[in-house]
Amino acid sequence: NKVLEAMAMGKPVVASRLGGLEELIGGDGSRGVLVDLFDSNESTYVAPPALTEDASNRLAEGVIALLEEPERAKAVGEAGRRYVLEHFDWNVMVERILRVYRGEPAPSPA
Repeated sequence: NKVLEAMAMGKPVVASRLGGLEELIGGDGSRGVLVDLFDSNESTYVAPPALTEDASNRLAEGVIALLEEPERAKAVGEAGRRYVLEHFDWNVMVERILRVYRGEPAPSPA
């Protein structure tokens, strides 16, 4: 997932609200900017070949908002990196898999 990779590198992310991206980025805007690019009720999660003008404008607004507030962009990038390290680091993932094999209960999601 490219969004996960960007977050791992501490980069502020602007992404569509579709799929698991809202869960990954969080709805409060602290780990990235979510933009409604497509109608999620009718989506097959396959992006069309081109964005509509309205969707392009919403995407641009998300990017511009971070460019105009570099301190916020830095904080968003840092929060995203912390989240990825806490939840998707290889050591964390391996421990989760081992818990399954040992029959231990899964930890509560954060």
